[in-house]
Amino acid sequence: MIYFVTMHHNTDNFVNLQAQNIKNYTPEAFTKYKVYCGMSGVTEYRGDKNNFKNYSLFDITGVLNQHWFRMNWLVDKIKENETIKDDDILVFLDGDAFPVDFWYSKIIDLLKENEIVAADRREDIEPLLSEEMKPYPHPLFLATKAKFWIENELRWGIDESKGISTPGCLLKLWLEENDYSYAPLVRTNAFDIHPLFFGVYGDLIYHHGAASGLEKVYGSSDIWTRPELAKKYGVSLDIHVPAIPAFNGHMSNLVWQAIMSTPNFINLYFRGKE
Repeated sequence: MIYFVTMHHNTDNFVNLQAQNIKNYTPEAFTKYKVYCGMSGVTEYRGDKNNFKNYSLFDITGVLNQHWFRMNWLVDKIKENETIKDDDILVFLDGDAFPVDFWYSKIIDLLKENEIVAADRREDIEPLLSEEMKPYPHPLFLATKAKFWIENELRWGIDESKGISTPGCLLKLWLEENDYSYAPLVRTNAFDIHPLFFGVYGDLIYHHGAASGLEKVYGSSDIWTRPELAKKYGVSLDIHVPAIPAFNGHMSNLVWQAIMSTPNFINLYFRGKE
């Protein structure tokens, strides 16, 4: 059994798209799957109900509004409701992330030699993050044996006292301290229109990266790839140069519309494959 953990905040733009791609690229001939999906600020979702036959939907509106906390909360629900077997797999997915190819066999092969397989956004320029924290397993996609995660009482989290505000960094340190390894899925785009958003990882997983801000959005790369503006404004660049996040939001919306209206758009445009 594969247990997916994912959630959607304030928009249902990716709910059906994600469900459809999980179903299309996770053939139940290989293994069965269940999706534990948290919904916050989303009262309904559009799409084919058949895509959701393996779903358990949870209203997480009242759960602490921290992505890492809500992921842990959903794992706790799996522990409450399921009997975990030795070969069960746990997969974390951001709400705007989903497979774009048959991923299961490749990930299982990587898990034979690594305890964790995870997206690695090493293209994300994070100069304020200490070098010992880089690179780290990113929660946009992480796969591991469910028993490994649960029996080691692993959790997503941050530690502000140590200046760690990025989920994944504490997990990286724990893996290193206990001599465990993770296999990184790095960005494999054949074509980029943004250095961080709209990425394909390991040639398997798409991450829109800008789903929460279809109107205005920006990331670390938008700051630090512009040294003159970065020196002048730092992380408040979005306030002083609003045209940048506004254009990113416009681009995000255009890409989302293309994905929804053009069959196989992600593969054709970002992977260069039919």
